[in-house]
Amino acid sequence: MIDPMQVLFIVVVTVLIVFLALVGFQLFVFLKELRQTLKKVNNILEDVDVITSSVSTPVEKLAGLLESLQHGVGIFNFISRLIDKKIEKYDSEE
Repeated sequence: MIDPMQVLFIVVVTVLIVFLALVGFQLFVFLKELRQTLKKVNNILEDVDVITSSVSTPVEKLAGLLESLQHGVGIFNFISRLIDKKIEKYDSEE
């Protein structure tokens, strides 16, 4: 005959097996959702990369343009000073 302790042990083991099966199933569902979420995050990051590169290229070109303009203004100022000095020198000779 089956002892009451053996019945209790069988019941406990059965409950634990069912509980672990449910936990395993929930873990599987969680990992599946995590995988989908990571795919979406990856797509978002790729879109951000495309957007930042499309914005950074014109900004870099604008910075180069402004730097060239600054050099041009510097050259213009240098030439203006040379002309002013020659005019002053010419006026002082007369």
